[in-house]
Parts: sequence; structure tokens; C-alpha cells
Amino acid sequence: KMREKGLSPDIGCYNELLIGIARHAGRHQSGKNSEQNPISWHKLALEILQDIESQSDLAASISDQTYNSVISACGKEKQWDAASAVAVKASNSTIFTNNIGNSENDDRASSYFCNLETF
Repeated sequence: KMREKGLSPDIGCYNELLIGIARHAGRHQSGKNSEQNPISWHKLALEILQDIESQSDLAASISDQTYNSVISACGKEKQWDAASAVAVKASNSTIFTNNIGNSENDDRASSYFCNLETF
């Protein structure tokens, strides 16, 4: 909707959106339309990640927060293959690989996949 109004969301907007999606992922839907149209939060997160990656200016800004939120959404909906594919993508990214081996970031790197419940 932002683009329809001529606004361009930045990586911060996308990350906040992905955090919200990750928080709702895996929760049971309630309401009379929930069984007819259940929300697949992990698919939405994957679509947003794909949208980010398709925009060169945003793709260069992808952070570990971006990947963590998508992995969390996939994991909470037990979509292990999708979570694994994003984890591989994250581990191959310069954001992640530049931080590995740096003693300051060793704890951060080792806990990268350990705390999916946070989001």
C-alpha cells in the first residue's frame, strides 16, 4: 500500500513488518473466516523476503534481523525446509559471514538459530 501512495519502504519498515509476522506465525486463527482463509504467515514472510531481494537497493541492506524473522515465521509453522533454505541463504550472505570469526560477534553467530521464540 505504501508503493500505491508513492512511498518506498526501507529495510527498517520491512524488518518491522517481518517481526510482526514472526510473532503471529504459528498461532491458531479464530473467527468465522479462519477456516476458509487461514493466513500462511511463513509464505507471507517468504514473499516479503523475495520482494526485498528483488530490489537491489534493499537487497544490499538485508540484515540478520531480516533473515531471523523469516526463519522464525517458518519454524513456528513447522516449515522446516523453508526455514533451512533461508538459513542457508543467510549463512551465505555477507552480513552473516562477515561477522563469523570476529571474537566480538562469536556469541551472536553461535546463537543465530537458537532463539526462534524471541520473535
